Amino acid sequence: MLSQPVEIDLIMLLLFILEYVGVLRVGEALRSVRLMFDLTLKAFKHFLYYAGNLTVYGRSRE
Repeated sequence: MLSQPVEIDLIMLLLFILEYVGVLRVGEALRSVRLMFDLTLKAFKHFLYYAGNLTVYGRSRE
């Protein structure tokens, strides 16, 4: 009778640890995806800025 609740507690503790680690990993993954998105957006803005400057300079030279 006593061994069954202890086993259930250990299983629940293991599930809790796995869930906590999984939540941390999901949080890290979301953070890295957001960071990659921010970097891509910044790179795209820089590309548009430089492309716009090149076309402006190209038109002004002609």
